[in-house]
Amino acid sequence: MWLINTSTLALERANPDNLPSTPYAILSHTWGKQEVTFEDMMNQSQVKGMLGYSKIEKTCRLAKKRGLAYAWVDTCCIDKRSSAELAEAINSMFRWYKQATVCFAYLEDLPPAVHGRQAYLDNLEPCRWFTRGWTLQELIGPKNLEFYDSVWECRGKKQGMTSLISDITGIHREVLEDNSILESIPIASRMSWAAKRKATRIEDTAYCLLGIFDVNMPMLYGEGTKAFERLQEEIIKQTTDMSIFAWKATDETQDYRGILAQSPDEFVHCRHLSQAPTMRKGFETTMTNKGLRLETFLGDGHVLDLACTFSDRSEKDIMIGIFLTKTADGYVRSSPTKLFETTDPRLWAGARYKIFVRKRVTPFVSEELEKDLAKNLAIYFDICPGFKVHSFAAKPTDFWDQHHHAFIGNNDQKFTGFLDFQISDTTGSFLSSRIIVVCSLYLRHTYGAANCDRMWRAIYDSKDMSTSNAIMECIDGYYQSYGEEYYLSQLPEVVVPQNWDPLREVNVPSGDEGYHLCISSELSTDPETGARSLVIKVRRHDAPVGDGSYGRTMAAEGWMALAG
Repeated sequence: MWLINTSTLALERANPDNLPSTPYAILSHTWGKQEVTFEDMMNQSQVKGMLGYSKIEKTCRLAKKRGLAYAWVDTCCIDKRSSAELAEAINSMFRWYKQATVCFAYLEDLPPAVHGRQAYLDNLEPCRWFTRGWTLQELIGPKNLEFYDSVWECRGKKQGMTSLISDITGIHREVLEDNSILESIPIASRMSWAAKRKATRIEDTAYCLLGIFDVNMPMLYGEGTKAFERLQEEIIKQTTDMSIFAWKATDETQDYRGILAQSPDEFVHCRHLSQAPTMRKGFETTMTNKGLRLETFLGDGHVLDLACTFSDRSEKDIMIGIFLTKTADGYVRSSPTKLFETTDPRLWAGARYKIFVRKRVTPFVSEELEKDLAKNLAIYFDICPGFKVHSFAAKPTDFWDQHHHAFIGNNDQKFTGFLDFQISDTTGSFLSSRIIVVCSLYLRHTYGAANCDRMWRAIYDSKDMSTSNAIMECIDGYYQSYGEEYYLSQLPEVVVPQNWDPLREVNVPSGDEGYHLCISSELSTDPETGARSLVIKVRRHDAPVGDGSYGRTMAAEGWMALAG
């Protein structure tokens, strides 16, 4: 790094590791016209006429009066021709401000004090210095910070103005008094301090926060908003604080988003957010190529617990979460302009399981998801009194939405799934064989000149070997292979050639009870919304099935008539 000799105003190279033993002053300011660069400082004969040089002179003069031999000014003490030096400076800047003996904050748009009034209060809040991204860490880092107005008159010190500064910036007063407690503040609350602050380069919206979150990362100017994504990923690597996901979208242009925020502005509501008291101090999260991986239990409605509360609420036990929606490729955030609130901690009481939440969802992908999810196939049971579903499985699991009890729609026209369940009576005296319902949102199969896209289903009794033998081979093969997709792809080839008109219902005998159950399937499409549903009906008939063998009947309508 480079320091300015306060006597000669020349740049001298310094070892950053020796800063704790090298007293120096540091300037905090907003950039204006004709700022002095590193190259300018190397040519002293031309630099004195530049507008920005007066700030360097004033800084060095103040520092020298304090007995400080060195000063640091960001405009001229970084050789920006060197990408390595620029990266080192940006990653080290918070530490450099923190280790400075004194920081002079020059507010060039703060007019001189009016005699007889509270001098340090005059026109402080509108100052541009409080709106810039880089000055956030320059405010928090230094222990000794002095504010100077446009004529370089001292208007106050941070330690005596913490209440006022807290009101202006939203920064916790305790942090302004002692920055060593910074890491105890929730991630989302720290992000809220940066909301509405601006930077000249969009990447600097992220880079200026490295010190606030004690992370390091390379500088990639030109990456745009991805810089803020990378910042969040680096933070996630080092914390179990789930408040980083407590952002809210600032507009309603997308119905679905990824797990990461787009800018600090989306945390503006999080100033009073605090971590919920718990005996468990967080769980592992990892960012992968499938998105954020974590083990959790999603509450009713696919709500992810963020283990956070709002400390400014009258009801202190309100816990917050975010809404998720399951897709064919993991979860996405839904209703991104809202947070879920509850006072019932039992909502998230359950066995934890692994989920993936996409990192990013573009506007285009959001629109495509809306179309795909409209193709979901909801499953309903209509069971006569005295009977219930005894066991139930829907495969493949990745395409099954447990909350909405539906197979998830997507653009894959080869999708096939199946239901595997048993029916029992409520007294426990009867248990049916396994019933298999094979269903698909689409099927493309060629018979001669016919090329058909249809929604279809077929129902089988696992004990009726005359029709279900080949089907059960595929089903059992799927289970035994731990979900091999090959067996799913074979189901349509087995079902359709077997039955041009796939089975619509099966009759299951009760044994010695003198009745049988008719289990049927009915597909429907809502003409207004296009929503698809499959209803499994279970009806009791007080008569045995023929001679007691397993029976089956066809639906009156043909398979080809079931248009998707």
